[in-house]
Amino acid sequence: MRKFGISKKSMFMVLAVIAVLALGIWGYARVTAGDSNGISQPASLDALYTLNLLPEVKDNSLLEVYYAEALQAWEKAGINDVADTETVDVDAVGTTAHSEQSALSTETFDQRANVLSWRNVGEGWIEYVIDVPFAGLYQMDLTYHPVMGEGGRPAVIGMQIDGAYPFREARSMELKREWRDELPLKLDDNGDHIRPKQQDVSGWMTQPLKDSTGSYAAPLKWYLTAGKHTIRINSSDAMYIATLQVKAPDAPKPYSEIDGQGPSGTSAETIVLEAEQMSAKTVSSIQMDSDPDPLSSPKAGRHLLFNFVMTYHNSDAVSWKVQVPESGRYKLVLRSKQDRIINKASFRTLYIDGRIPFSEMYAYKFPYAKGWNATPIQNDQGVPFEFALEKGEHTITLETTHAPLQPYIIVLNKLSATLKTIDADLKRLTADQVDTNRTWFIERDMPDLPERLRMVTEQLKQLRVEMEQINGGDESVRGLDGSIRDLEALLKYPDEIPNKASSVTVVMEHLATLPKSFIFQPLELDRIYVAPVTAELPRMQADFIERTSAALGNFFGSFSKKTTLSSDKDVLNVWMYRGRDYVNLLQQMSDQLFTPQSGIKVKINLISDPTVLMMSNAAGNPPDAAIGVPQNTPYEMALRHSAADLSKFKGFDKTMADFNPGTLLPMYYSGGYYGIPETQSFNVLFYRKDILDRLGLKVPQTWNDVIAMLPTLQQNKMNFFVSSNDMIQYFYQNGAEFFSPDGHKTALDTPEAFKGFKQWTDLFNTYGMDMSVSSFYQHFRDGDMPIGVADFNTYIQIKSAAPELDGWWGTAPIPGTKQADGTIARWSAGSAAVPSTASLISENSQKKDQAWEFLQWYMSGEVQDQFGQQMESFYGPAYRWNSANVDAFARLPWEKDDLKAILETWAWIKEVPNVPGGYLLNRELNNAWNRTVVDGMNYRVSLEQSIKEINRELTRKDREFTRVDPDRYRSGANLPLIDHPWEGVNKYASK
Repeated sequence: MRKFGISKKSMFMVLAVIAVLALGIWGYARVTAGDSNGISQPASLDALYTLNLLPEVKDNSLLEVYYAEALQAWEKAGINDVADTETVDVDAVGTTAHSEQSALSTETFDQRANVLSWRNVGEGWIEYVIDVPFAGLYQMDLTYHPVMGEGGRPAVIGMQIDGAYPFREARSMELKREWRDELPLKLDDNGDHIRPKQQDVSGWMTQPLKDSTGSYAAPLKWYLTAGKHTIRINSSDAMYIATLQVKAPDAPKPYSEIDGQGPSGTSAETIVLEAEQMSAKTVSSIQMDSDPDPLSSPKAGRHLLFNFVMTYHNSDAVSWKVQVPESGRYKLVLRSKQDRIINKASFRTLYIDGRIPFSEMYAYKFPYAKGWNATPIQNDQGVPFEFALEKGEHTITLETTHAPLQPYIIVLNKLSATLKTIDADLKRLTADQVDTNRTWFIERDMPDLPERLRMVTEQLKQLRVEMEQINGGDESVRGLDGSIRDLEALLKYPDEIPNKASSVTVVMEHLATLPKSFIFQPLELDRIYVAPVTAELPRMQADFIERTSAALGNFFGSFSKKTTLSSDKDVLNVWMYRGRDYVNLLQQMSDQLFTPQSGIKVKINLISDPTVLMMSNAAGNPPDAAIGVPQNTPYEMALRHSAADLSKFKGFDKTMADFNPGTLLPMYYSGGYYGIPETQSFNVLFYRKDILDRLGLKVPQTWNDVIAMLPTLQQNKMNFFVSSNDMIQYFYQNGAEFFSPDGHKTALDTPEAFKGFKQWTDLFNTYGMDMSVSSFYQHFRDGDMPIGVADFNTYIQIKSAAPELDGWWGTAPIPGTKQADGTIARWSAGSAAVPSTASLISENSQKKDQAWEFLQWYMSGEVQDQFGQQMESFYGPAYRWNSANVDAFARLPWEKDDLKAILETWAWIKEVPNVPGGYLLNRELNNAWNRTVVDGMNYRVSLEQSIKEINRELTRKDREFTRVDPDRYRSGANLPLIDHPWEGVNKYASK
């Protein structure tokens, strides 16, 4: 390179610039190619539900029909909306009955007198008796006020009419809250925006009852005959209620019928709204974000400046206040981006001042379009709709909905249920065994099978065509192609289907997961223009030069100082293995709370790989402390003299008083503890109340109880779930340990260990539990696995993504093993799928005392609670912080019954200690399980084989560390023994 006077470094920079230019050209070409103005809106709401649905297929989920089916049945029976004049007002304090769990009182609240205060301990209900003068379809509007606090989550209610749910969506309806970002936005030391705090500004609200998932754009309708009816409202949440109004359904007219009404045109100036500066939003997790596009406002450049907002989930809604200078007719144009999923449309319900202006706004379609574009709210011909606005303040609201896709979701659910039945029939036919040497004659053995599969295949083909039409492209429905091909391949050779039954299972599970992609409705907004109909608007799509210039600026900006780890000797250098928002929040809290209190300035740095800790110590440049690292990292670093023994610091015992000693075992080495648990994973028992009640089953207390309920479950095509990877509970509950007290050999060669291993393998070998399950959450939701042991993530999934099950599922401590004295041992460890995390201090840090003071502050109950509450307010319940500090954990907004079950489990948590070579334990136990369950080897022979392998590796590591570090290694004997549940949790469990 020097021959031409160009260094290697310069050549690298030139090549990088060329690459960026090429990306800019490619991106611009894709933007222009992806533009689309073809918008096909439903002419009326009824058009959304015209798909021919399958005949009812019996499955294990809720027994009621879908609302779309009920609505179709009413319309076919000639049942119509009642007249506009028909209204029944119900005073909330006039309840006729209520449950024992409900505490009711009449109060004056938030400037409103005589309102009902409703508090529940568990699931409660209240009843009203109403007298309806005419038969027909009604809408129900509830005037309510959320109880402040309550974790900031919306209250969820169910409604029964005369003792029954008229449709399954009536089981779960959310009562929204109102949130607001704390503005103006603040900047950090790098010139980046700090995510604003969330303010719950909920007040008295009147809301028509709608489903919780955004499946229907319009309020739910309720069929009532003339006469008296009993309305029961179920909920486990607290709330204030003023009135319930039973009225004629809202029925906005089509645009063609209102066009020309209201004020005439205007010459006012165009009003520009920054979309990220919302006046209100229904959930705190709707967050503004940053985009580097050169035309986004404000322009981010190389900084992280919030300049757009994205909504995508359920019925989330965002609102903006607009001050209209003069009465007239205006058009709405959005600078938007809708390209998260190729050729998939997104839908929104548009409100002006809380009302849908005309029927086309029930489910307005935003087609797929690459990049940022000008998106006018317009008709099929591309002519903008004109909105008549009077002078003064107005509110524009966009609410997420997938209403046009709901009929297809219903069909997919029914097809999945059909395949589930076929799958169960095939398993009965083959005894769930594949025998390639057997010849099947389907016409004799299962004559209706080909026709059933053919019906499913034809329905999938029809579904694919209609989905392609509604989305405007085939990429979004290609997921159906594979399922169609698989079923057609089976139908070619019907007699071979029993030996290829797994293909039916694969298709069934694929169809069950497809609705998730339909529900995902992303739309990003930068600006909203409220403009006179004839007004010209600014260009909203960056050209090639602007995009290339921005790309180059961002590329060179990536080499800035703020993207490197801090090495400032004047501050406490803390590395955090978490996402950027976690780092920013902790930095903000540290600056506001810790530094003024202690005088210690802290810099929180983000790391994307915990192995950099090892490398930084090897390089002689370690951080002072690290947080969010895997729970085994403190031990691994202690082996290498890289982590400090925290038990030697002042106040260690007091700091650890709120931590279960069983969670400290992985961090023990050589007589000391080298880390503090940061988050705690755990398993609990999940169960469907409705299905267990229907089957007459009780929540099991022991594994023998589980075995006793399996015949009933399996006879009803259901099963109990427990992950084959979670094995620790079986050994601990039978009194076994994994290592000898000195840590130099395994303790699995005891009668107790063999008993635990046999219990583990028998569940799958003898009692027919499924060895592999793609998604317990989905099976639990569908109802074919109505009970099972799963982790903290599953709890969050069900709570966040299955609102239709609210009130119909519960949690309990995991099953245990009865001991000789009659007690039940429920020992368990954190989930294998979701490891716990830890914090540590570097041994080579020059600020160990300051780092310890910081860890004491960070891991305290008060700070952990605040940190968790802030993260959840930013991103919603999906970001629930599972702090290992039980004081902080108990303060988070848990359901009382759930918290009780989790804390009872918490007392029995006991992790596996670490020893040199112990990494082979998990691998060899899984090998032993596979040999026993899959290969059919005798359980004792299989475990003995693994014991030999484990001991061989422990001996090898024993010799290695004895030679390298004899004094320190030998002093690491006598692993802590934990043989009784932690009593420190009792004071929180009893609250």
